[in-house]
Amino acid sequence: MVNNTNEVNESDNSESFENGVTPLARRLQDFLPGGWDEKRDSHVPPLNVSNLSDDEQKRDDLLAGLELLGISNVHPQQLMTADVINSGEETVVIEEPRRSSKSTSILAVLLGRCLRIPQYKVTFSAQSGTKTAEFMRDWLGDIDAGLGFIEESAWPFKPRRQAGSLQWAFRNGSVFKFLNTPEAKALRGGAADVVWFDEAQEFDAEKSADLKAGALPLMDTRDDAQLILSGTAGKNRSGWFWDTLETGRKGGAGVAILEYAAHPDTTYEQINDEDVWLSAHPGIGTLTTLEKMRSRREAFADPEWAMEYLGLWPEDYSVSVFDSAKWTASEREVPKALPDNAAFGFDVSRNGSTAAIVAAWREGDDIFFNLVEHRSGSSWVKARIAALSKKHNAAVGLNDIGAIASVREELERGRLIPKARLVPVAYKAIAPSCATLLREYEDGHVLHFGQAGLTESFMQVARQNMGDKAWKWVPGAAGADITPVWAATMALRAFDERPVVKRLRAVVA
Repeated sequence: MVNNTNEVNESDNSESFENGVTPLARRLQDFLPGGWDEKRDSHVPPLNVSNLSDDEQKRDDLLAGLELLGISNVHPQQLMTADVINSGEETVVIEEPRRSSKSTSILAVLLGRCLRIPQYKVTFSAQSGTKTAEFMRDWLGDIDAGLGFIEESAWPFKPRRQAGSLQWAFRNGSVFKFLNTPEAKALRGGAADVVWFDEAQEFDAEKSADLKAGALPLMDTRDDAQLILSGTAGKNRSGWFWDTLETGRKGGAGVAILEYAAHPDTTYEQINDEDVWLSAHPGIGTLTTLEKMRSRREAFADPEWAMEYLGLWPEDYSVSVFDSAKWTASEREVPKALPDNAAFGFDVSRNGSTAAIVAAWREGDDIFFNLVEHRSGSSWVKARIAALSKKHNAAVGLNDIGAIASVREELERGRLIPKARLVPVAYKAIAPSCATLLREYEDGHVLHFGQAGLTESFMQVARQNMGDKAWKWVPGAAGADITPVWAATMALRAFDERPVVKRLRAVVA
């Protein structure tokens, strides 16, 4: 970590605001009478931090931005945030717990740049258009108060609040733009010196790929352009934020990192230890108190507390759930025909682009999966699953949501499958269904026939938290098609819950 002693800059920086029209921009010593580095290093050390800038002019950007926001008391983690952003790396990833002033610190740096640098362009987005607009309204309220509730005409920028065109236009030509929706199409066109995604842990692998494709071209024509990804720990170890955080942790080229968090080895038994809180959360003692943290703890379940306030990511959500060596060893010869007691399951992808049907049955302790069909589109599913159920007199399992539930309704209305044979798996049964399949696999009871589509799907599936102890399948990488895994899960559920047909025996008098 850089630990230089810098001279206090006593020059009058009132011109930080265009034409000096606002009575802001105090001198550095007004904020930091003891010096920048001393203040920055006086509190909780980060878990991970890359090279730090000591550029005094860039540091002034933070102070000018804080003053515009009406903040006169600067905290150590805010100085750390500024020095990481100003390090010059193209990509910056910042993970801090709730109530540590993460977003405010980044905003202050970028506001200071907009004030200082003519024609500076910032593009900002949160996890949704609604959340982005909420950020803008809250920040405008802070700025209004910070400027002493003077008329907007005297502000150093003009806010534009029209839906679809949210931005702050500065007098020197700088623009701070708020995306109406976090999508690639909203990012197309124009250019940006900084593209900032806050709450970036909320973007899954698919959304991350879409945003990345739209954001990076904005920076192509701007010298020293930066991408900033900020957030707290997320539910899944996947996506743009997680991948960039991992790169920063490993010291990857072109990535600056600031991570305040508990040590990754911290267990759930240790998350109630207040010493762990104090070592991980820079907001305690600066923006909040230990007493308030105790109160907050009572309102959060263990996983949420660990993520939101200690920066701990849930384990094993990013890696393939199914061991490839065990999968290869469980391959068997393709059967000549499906057994009479087979059950079927089907799944349709979220956008309807692919669907799959899988047969499942048990023989003793073993479970067999056979990929019956897996192809593009979903319009073919209804007729195919109805024909299979009729031919084999078989139960059919399905995840009873969205487009899949619509197929069930069509099957019932058309009486294509007797209602008794349909096994819709409700939300509360999703986690047990997934857990049953995984447990049987880990015990060595799952067998298959080496079909490429089934193998590829099982090797690309990951897990996502659904509560304190529950989880479900999710794609382990952007674009991964795991419909065969879901179809297999539903088929096994249907087999285990298939209606028992009692044969009536004739009674001879």
